[in-house]
Amino acid sequence: MQIAATSTSTLMSLRDDDLRSAHYLDAERYPTIAYWSSRLAEEPNGKWLLSGDLRIRDATRPVDLVVVAGALSLIHTGIPE
Repeated sequence: MQIAATSTSTLMSLRDDDLRSAHYLDAERYPTIAYWSSRLAEEPNGKWLLSGDLRIRDATRPVDLVVVAGALSLIHTGIPE
């Protein structure tokens, strides 16, 4: 999955500008943030653990994400609930 680094939003324009600047994401030089999943495993609590690698700027690190089946978050997407 890839997203545009310029699409990040905190709903505060000054913070967004700083986040996208060379100080943090450097969106001009590194226009995409990417996540590659490598494993999906069901946990005993009914949640799922998605393992993979997250690349921001020129650094790639392993990241585990907790997935709740049937849940969908529309926060900050611009999609009306």
